[in-house]
Amino acid sequence: MRRQDEVAAVTLLLTIVAGKAHQEHLLQLIALAFKNEALELALPLDMRFLTLDEPFDEICHRGVQFFGS
Repeated sequence: MRRQDEVAAVTLLLTIVAGKAHQEHLLQLIALAFKNEALELALPLDMRFLTLDEPFDEICHRGVQFFGS
C-alpha cells in the first residue's frame, strides 16, 4: 500500500474479514505465528480487521490476494 500523505510510506496491508467474536483470538494467533517464525519482512506490516458485513474499501480493490473462504 502506498500512502499519498506527507509520509508517503509503503507498507503491506493485511485485511482480515472475520466476525467480531473471533477477531481478538485471530489477532493473538497471528501475533504468535509472527513471533514464533521470527519473520523478517522487507516492508512494515499494517493489519486490520473488517467484520463480515463491512464492505471492502477502495484500497482492497487493487493488488489484492484472497486466502481462505
